[in-house]
Amino acid sequence: MKTMSWPFNAYMSVLSALYVGGFERVYVHGNIHPSGEWWDRLKDENVTFVEMDAVETVFQQGVASPAHNSDIIRTLVLLKHGGVYQDWDVIWTNPVPRALRRYPAVLSTDWPRYGDFPGAFNLGVLMAKPKAQFLRHFVDSF
Repeated sequence: MKTMSWPFNAYMSVLSALYVGGFERVYVHGNIHPSGEWWDRLKDENVTFVEMDAVETVFQQGVASPAHNSDIIRTLVLLKHGGVYQDWDVIWTNPVPRALRRYPAVLSTDWPRYGDFPGAFNLGVLMAKPKAQFLRHFVDSF
């Protein structure tokens, strides 16, 4: 099994999700098991590693990059289970407002240089209910 040293910023990101963002549990999905001091410090927290194989093809097309692979995995996991995806450099400074939880999917816009929503958006934080129609459309765009 391949391992990767879990960085300090990812440790802080997980703690902020649990203690500030208001999430009950954090699931880390991947094909490389986290290791090291900062991962070990999460052992007493509500954090679970879920081993998944990397995605090699989508609609008979090769996956273009690790970032594309991550887009695919996060979308498929949220389609099935719902929840919140966050990049490992996200730090929560407030709990998620209750009003946002009523929507089937919530995501953020991207930097203005990439265009206006809905043509440009950022999946660094994505909240969705299982089977959210937005995610289904996003998968179909792969």
